[in-house]
Amino acid sequence: MDPTSDPAAAIDLILHHNLYECLVQVGGSGEFHPQIAESWEVSGDGLVWTFHLREGVVFHDGTPCDAVAVRESFLRAMAPESLNPHPEYFADIAAVEAVDARTVRFLLVRPVPYFLAVLAQADSAIVPVKPRTGRPLGECPVGTGPFQFEEWRPGDRIVLERNPHYYLP
Repeated sequence: MDPTSDPAAAIDLILHHNLYECLVQVGGSGEFHPQIAESWEVSGDGLVWTFHLREGVVFHDGTPCDAVAVRESFLRAMAPESLNPHPEYFADIAAVEAVDARTVRFLLVRPVPYFLAVLAQADSAIVPVKPRTGRPLGECPVGTGPFQFEEWRPGDRIVLERNPHYYLP
């Protein structure tokens, strides 16, 4: 259930979208919409992407979802020791910067016209730097989605409950 280690095998898409969110999401017609990011811009040369985060977004454990959490989520997914099955998705990212609490900047090694699609993948889910649960994300997932993890009995059931801190009605 840890989206940055093995999203294809660890969780299915429906569970992912209820627990986790990305900076952007893909709409029904293939267009990109804000999710944790409320807006973004790209430099003229396509090498710098700047995302402005929604105010007041918190993880299920109550910690703020800020630019540091976004940066660390990507650094974790990009790390050589990461279990992420798709490191190639992040190969064009040279650096991720937390400019301020609500601004994240990606520096790319070359223009990537499909970069928003990369950011909408399960591999790009934003997770807390250090979940307050004290348990691995694979055992106790913590995200910003509309539902939060309550219980997992392998081979039996996964129980989710409404996220009382969710930023959308």
